[in-house]
Amino acid sequence: MEIAFPFFLFFAEPALSGNPFCFLCENFGMIEETRRSDVMTNRLPEAVGPYSAYRTAGDLLVTSGQLPLDPETNDLKGATASEQAAQCLENLKTILDLNKGSLDDVVKTTVYLNSMGDFAAVNETYAGYFKEPYPARTAFEVGKLPKDALVEIEAIAYLPASKE
Repeated sequence: MEIAFPFFLFFAEPALSGNPFCFLCENFGMIEETRRSDVMTNRLPEAVGPYSAYRTAGDLLVTSGQLPLDPETNDLKGATASEQAAQCLENLKTILDLNKGSLDDVVKTTVYLNSMGDFAAVNETYAGYFKEPYPARTAFEVGKLPKDALVEIEAIAYLPASKE
């Protein structure tokens, strides 16, 4: 089964209880869940702001941007964009694992780069984590990333309940 809906709906009516997912829940019959106990595990780095590492809405799992933070130390891991991309992807794998998923379930990623000059190196690392059919992806250069990271990666995964 394929799901198709415009992702702009995530932000269409955030006034409904202050949560953009509420719009999806109310209008698409999805049940909002938060697995805070999983977020608090030492398998994930601490958030650098007031946000969750991920949220689920029905069969969708949406992650926040994953910085290349080592979950044990909460420090940046990797000196190069390639090394940092690997840590970002490892953090994404952990989130998916906590939710009984894998990188094969990812349908969309967004890659934020400190410099487009790192695109080829990050792309090579990224290709080592995903296989065909690859997720849809957007990659672009940003002015600056938190903690002066060179890369940050977020993902949307489809985790049908029938997998459990």
